[in-house]
Amino acid sequence: MYPGLPQRDYIDPAVFAQEQARIFRRLWIFAGLRTLLAEPDSFLTRTIGGVPVLVQNLEGCIKAFRNQCPHRQAPLQTEAYGSRKLVCGYYGWSFDAEGRVRGIPGEDRLYHYPTADRERLCLDEFAVECIGNLVFVNLDPTPLPIE
Repeated sequence: MYPGLPQRDYIDPAVFAQEQARIFRRLWIFAGLRTLLAEPDSFLTRTIGGVPVLVQNLEGCIKAFRNQCPHRQAPLQTEAYGSRKLVCGYYGWSFDAEGRVRGIPGEDRLYHYPTADRERLCLDEFAVECIGNLVFVNLDPTPLPIE
């Protein structure tokens, strides 16, 4: 008789972290229903493989990003779903449909970012696919085809 997995495999945080990285961050994971993203600026948030994910309708295109502002790592959207521009609620940084910084309040007075540094201030983007009304996200930098 097969004894099954050791008890530690069910409760050990290291085993859980390993599963998150090796399995859930590499597969296409169901994120939500496309009907929740029908209107411009509508969004949904999830945690996938331990990573905060934001899926948002930006200019009619469904995009997936890390739900974390590159400035102070605050979440960009705090609700499970809703409709709101892609703006950080903490300091008001705004982002375009490609996840690049569009506006920084007080940038000229406070930050003085060189052009090259400012261009690197962008959101981590993830692969997203819609199949019918279902939205899937893959966190892997080179995801397998969803098919």
